[in-house]
Parts: sequence; C-alpha cells; structure tokens
Amino acid sequence: ILRSKIWANLGHNNFSLQHLLKDQGYDLNFIVSGDHANFSGLKSSYGKNSDFDYYLDGAITNKFSDPNDDRILLEGLEDIPHYDKTPSYFHFHLMSVHNLGVRLNKFKMYKPAGKTAFDAENYINRYDNGVLQADNYLKKIFRSLSEKGYLQNSIVVITGDHGEALGEKEKFGHARSIYTDQILTPILIY
Repeated sequence: ILRSKIWANLGHNNFSLQHLLKDQGYDLNFIVSGDHANFSGLKSSYGKNSDFDYYLDGAITNKFSDPNDDRILLEGLEDIPHYDKTPSYFHFHLMSVHNLGVRLNKFKMYKPAGKTAFDAENYINRYDNGVLQADNYLKKIFRSLSEKGYLQNSIVVITGDHGEALGEKEKFGHARSIYTDQILTPILIY
C-alpha cells in the first residue's frame, strides 16, 4: 500500500509515500499491532529506523505480552506529544479482527465465539466481535489524535491485515485461496 508495489517487488530504498511526506516536513509515526519488526522484514518496507519520528509494534511493546494486542496502539498514542505545528503522518495497523488478534471479553456480543471451536456460526461470531472491538479502537485513536490537536494537519492511515473468508465459496479463513474476500486489505485514510 505504502510503496505501490506487490510484496515480491518491495525493496528497502524504493520510493514510498512516507519518504515523500518526510521530504515535505512531516513527522512519521507508525503505531502498529502485530510483530512487524520480525515478520518477513515487514518493518523495512515502512522505512529505516532513522526515517521514523516514532515507531512501536508488538515486538517492542512495554505493556502487553501478546504482539497482536491492539491496546498497543493506545500505548503508542500515550507517547505522542501534543501537536507542535509540524504536520504528521500516522499509520495504525489493527489486529482485532485477525484470528491471531487478542479479543477482549467485553466485546463478545455475538455467541458462541470460542477461539478453538470451529463451526460456521462460531467463526463468524468471533470475527464480528473482532469488528466491534476494532471499531472501539478506531474511536479511541481518533479521540486521542483530536485531543492532542493532530486532526487538522495530519494524515492518518489505518490498515487491517487482510480480508477473511466467512463461508463464501464454502471457505473460511485466509491464505488458502486468492479470492477477493481474503486478499483485499482494509484501509481507512483520513
């Protein structure tokens, strides 16, 4: 998404959105749940450490033991100072809807929704509960950015990991086919 290239064609020094923004004076802030530092060199596609003004992912969180916990996003936002008239780019990556994502019980509206049991209703309910949780984190992210004064002069990009099959074509999950429901990446640009 950030380099307009497919995974196989990514290179460390290829042109990227974040390099363009850095050249234009933007601060670069990546606050992502999931282990982007170690998973297939994904962090390098965001840039070099010297490119970031702030970076936090699940591999380096100080508060949470599971790298796929979206509360990491709120931890990162605590470290972001109030707006200082420097335009900023924020990239958030949520894992709430991913099967690996940590799900909090307070978002377990649809039942049954166990992590280990597999049947269509359970799988879909667990996914839908993850969507409810992700929506809650989106509210908190935008509330924090607003309170700190960033929403007037910043770019905010929020991504999820990938799509998920929920019974379409009698498939569940992801990474077993290349149907659209599995390969499209959720993205919100503000």
